[in-house]
Amino acid sequence: MGHGIAFEFAKFGHNVTLFDISLKNLNIAKNKIDKLISSSGNCDSYKKITFVKNLKDSVANAEIVVEAINENYQAKVDLYSRLEIFLDKNSLIISNTSSLLPSKLSKNLDNPERFFVTHYFNPPYNIPLVEIVPTLQTNSINIDKIKNLFCEMNKQPILIKKEINGFIANRLQAAIQRESINLVEQEIATPEDVDNIVKNTFGRRLSVAGPFEIWEQIGWDLVEKILLEIFPNLSNQNSPSTLIEEKVNQKKLGFSTNEGFYKWNVKKKEKLINAISKNLILLRDLDTNE
Repeated sequence: MGHGIAFEFAKFGHNVTLFDISLKNLNIAKNKIDKLISSSGNCDSYKKITFVKNLKDSVANAEIVVEAINENYQAKVDLYSRLEIFLDKNSLIISNTSSLLPSKLSKNLDNPERFFVTHYFNPPYNIPLVEIVPTLQTNSINIDKIKNLFCEMNKQPILIKKEINGFIANRLQAAIQRESINLVEQEIATPEDVDNIVKNTFGRRLSVAGPFEIWEQIGWDLVEKILLEIFPNLSNQNSPSTLIEEKVNQKKLGFSTNEGFYKWNVKKKEKLINAISKNLILLRDLDTNE
């Protein structure tokens, strides 16, 4: 995700420094950015990106620092403590966490008003929306600053009114994931059945209309009757299912191990990635042209 965020900032004319504690990961990011620049034809973007092996050098004179390390609370908190030593007091620290609460992440900062979450979606250069999640201590001037910056970059910033684990998009996705697993566990459907139903029914509508827009079209009287029938039988599990636990224990993790609920090879992976990318680009360009 970090390489995609870096590419997007550079694409819109901002000088970017990319840092990783792993030289291997930094080289992987460089190669990914090379491919993005080649495919976009915007060679000037490359001149805006510097790859740095030292944390202090990477944030020298930085106005904004975007943290995109793995979803590990302690690792993030430790990084912020080190960052504050090197940063100007007016520099912003932003986390791209997918689920962790910003108030918890920022509790040890000397200057917590500079901190908030900007939750990007992968790939960030093809998905315009960003969830902005402040804490009660976040300075409103800093929020306005990043919102204006995102608007200049043709992104769609959405300010989350109250912090909550998973924010909005991931909570909605989690609700679908929970019921999808439940249907498979009860042997009502296979994973392939669930995927095909989502892709070829309501998933198509959701690319152009949100749930409230769709329900307004249906009518709330009918929606109420439908939900009265369905809600009592939906999964209400409050922890990941045993089916997921089994996959993790069996090291069947998906793409990374070439097997999860499906079996994967290079050709199958590339086919899915390219299909997703193609459609995201079509939607992105459609939004841009409207």
